[in-house]
Amino acid sequence: MTVEVCVAWPDAVWRREIQVAEHTTLRDAVTASGLFDAYPELSNLPDGVGVYGKRREPNDIARDGDRIEVYRALSVDPKIARQRRVEKQRAARPDRWVRK
Repeated sequence: MTVEVCVAWPDAVWRREIQVAEHTTLRDAVTASGLFDAYPELSNLPDGVGVYGKRREPNDIARDGDRIEVYRALSVDPKIARQRRVEKQRAARPDRWVRK
């Protein structure tokens, strides 16, 4: 069966489509893709894996056509990132945020 393994960074994406046997775990599929050889720092799957955006356990069985995603740590908490964007917008247009 065919699966795709991918991981994304802010400026790049690593993807491999590979053939694996039936009853292959997600962890085994990621290992077979060569991701750990290319990026040894991801070898312990620190932030988990998922299939099509849904978090799954590394020992779950892969299915034909799965896109296995290797998750990495977020660089900024999403709440903090949103707060910074709002502050930046307010600084750019101070007159917009003044109540009359």
